[in-house]
Amino acid sequence: MTDLYSDRLAPSFLFGYGLFKRDAKYAWTPDEETNPHLILCGTSGAGKTFLLRQIITFLQQANKHIHVIDQHGDLEIFGENAMQFGGNQRAYGINPFEFDVNENMGPGSQIPVIKNMFRSTYMRSMGGMQEPILERLVDDVYREKGLNKDDPSTWMIEDVREKTPSLLDMYNLVTEIIDYVNSGFGEFKDVLSTKGKELTKLAGVLDDPKKEKKHDEAREKIAILKEELLDLCERYIDHMYLDSPEPEHGIDGEELLSQRVDMKFYSQKAVLRTLTSIAVYIDSLMQHEAFNPNPPPVRPGLNRYNLQYMEDSIRPFFVETLLGKIFRAVRARGEYRQLPDKHKINRGKGVDNYIIIDEFQVLLPRSTQDRENPNLIYNKIALEARKYGLGIIVVSQSPTVFPQKMFTAVNKKVVLKVEANDIPAAKRYLGVEAAMFKHLNRPYTAIISNGRGAFDPVDIERKEPERLSESA
Repeated sequence: MTDLYSDRLAPSFLFGYGLFKRDAKYAWTPDEETNPHLILCGTSGAGKTFLLRQIITFLQQANKHIHVIDQHGDLEIFGENAMQFGGNQRAYGINPFEFDVNENMGPGSQIPVIKNMFRSTYMRSMGGMQEPILERLVDDVYREKGLNKDDPSTWMIEDVREKTPSLLDMYNLVTEIIDYVNSGFGEFKDVLSTKGKELTKLAGVLDDPKKEKKHDEAREKIAILKEELLDLCERYIDHMYLDSPEPEHGIDGEELLSQRVDMKFYSQKAVLRTLTSIAVYIDSLMQHEAFNPNPPPVRPGLNRYNLQYMEDSIRPFFVETLLGKIFRAVRARGEYRQLPDKHKINRGKGVDNYIIIDEFQVLLPRSTQDRENPNLIYNKIALEARKYGLGIIVVSQSPTVFPQKMFTAVNKKVVLKVEANDIPAAKRYLGVEAAMFKHLNRPYTAIISNGRGAFDPVDIERKEPERLSESA
């Protein structure tokens, strides 16, 4: 402990005392841990929710910023900022296309994240060909907004948030590409659409009495455009059916879809099949309105994200998006040790932000390979977040569901009673003897990691945590 904190005690949460060693005190001091993370698991009725409420209250009193992912809507705590996602009431949303705005990150850092989020929800059997298609598509969605992952000057700008695309932009681009290919008149239809938009604008001039001086000019332009379109139609018919040369469309710049994206790539049959399935998935995501442009009003202190009205199918995608947003925010401010001393005195010397996730098992990808992916947000946070002052607490019914990377990275593990048929796997995962689980049949008992690579049986305290003193 440095001189700055020599007269202050870091706040500790008391789990309880040793089941047999009554003088052994089992506490958790997040600001002094090698990493501030915690795993809590136990079957239904084992007391997870009660203990979790105590931990949340402790962190609240320790002046931490807390983000509670509440999947069942039953983790209300006094003084919270509750936000609902989904349902018929006013709901908030987030944008998966948001990214780190610094010269080393940018849209390129978010492309694999979005790909992995699709994999964890709908495209769980994503193959070797689907991955590059999805990556190319996301890259093109950014480029449509003028954000080039290889050119920081396009996104190191003040209005980058206004230019950041959304799921709707992705859906529009996909459907435009599919329509282009399926029409059989791809570029021809593209040209017609572009010139047709010009006609619509000119028609708007004629309908506006305030622009009467421009009416004659608008009529002349309309007549010219109509002649151009009729001539273009005739030449395209000759080209398509009479083997005439392909006509010049006379449109400069990058207005046409064929000039903005690589239509030769997207026109391949296998690519088109993948795009068609992606369009269905995006449409499904948008129907739930969890990704609308109404951002949640996150505040200092305790924030609870109520997901009870959100359909189970989109929760993994949504939670990964939300956690990515939180992680980017703490990473953007730099390493925690470089923050002002005043901040660390007020919020804690090692950690000031916490993510808490209940029922963690329903959010994880199904395959072991995807769970162990280092880009999976839960693994990234467990492995990298400590230096940015971010901790994570995950709660599940069994210790065996956690990714091995994540489980190994977390020092503090608390296990309540587990199902009998889960004990053999849990024994191997935790590295403890089967006899240790017999202690969990006693009420208010847990086995807790002791810092020496082992677990001890502990009597859990059944009282609300005491409020921290002013000097703590």
